[in-house]
Amino acid sequence: STLFPYTTLFRSGSQAHPHYYVYDMMIGKSIKVPWKAQTGEHNSAKFEVSRDGKLLAFKGRFGYIHIVSARTKEVLKSIKMNDECGDLKFSRDSQQLFTTGEGGEVYIWDLRTFTASHKFTDDGCLSGSALSLSDQHLATGSSSGVVNIYSLSSLSSSSRPTPDKILLNLTTEIEALAFHPSGECLAMASTVKEGAVKLVHFPSMSVFVNFPGNFNLSRINTLSFSPGGGYFSLGNNKGAANLYRLSHYTSY
Repeated sequence: STLFPYTTLFRSGSQAHPHYYVYDMMIGKSIKVPWKAQTGEHNSAKFEVSRDGKLLAFKGRFGYIHIVSARTKEVLKSIKMNDECGDLKFSRDSQQLFTTGEGGEVYIWDLRTFTASHKFTDDGCLSGSALSLSDQHLATGSSSGVVNIYSLSSLSSSSRPTPDKILLNLTTEIEALAFHPSGECLAMASTVKEGAVKLVHFPSMSVFVNFPGNFNLSRINTLSFSPGGGYFSLGNNKGAANLYRLSHYTSY
């Protein structure tokens, strides 16, 4: 589920059904949105909302990604990777979509033309499982637990770019990556092991040694920073959402 940026709409998908719901918080009403396109999709579980709130991107089957208008809820275009999609993220300016998947390649899609403007091999990756972007960096997570950090400015010049940093602190599949809104921190987590979560400082790209400490966080399956970066939350397999106050940042 995801809150539409700069709006009062909340959207929730399903692992069992292709339809999804939009909850209007101003009127307190849920709106069921059927999957009208004949794409053969059977669920709407994994999706992303563009930063400008205009587009939705749904992970489909067989490498398909479906781009949907947030206003009309119509499928605008279905784009396809060569392998199954593992994760997808919009760029900060909402002009591009980054996708990764089982082939270990990252695709950069131009959303003005719905074509792949570039793709590259993620260094040492056999299967891509997570992505996150800041204004300056792309973080990619893999099934082996490796997280690569790339400078966005270097990606378009090579089909095999060299990571600025390779993080080996986690050893099982990366399910969640999230940059702090300021780009000064990256959170990364794996569900496979108890308490498998780390925070990375930027621009030094060094891992904080005092987090998570001795807290029993169970298995982390989701994480996020608040819009102003003042809070950080971790959800786990016990149904708990741990909320941390980042006192360095004064804004919510």
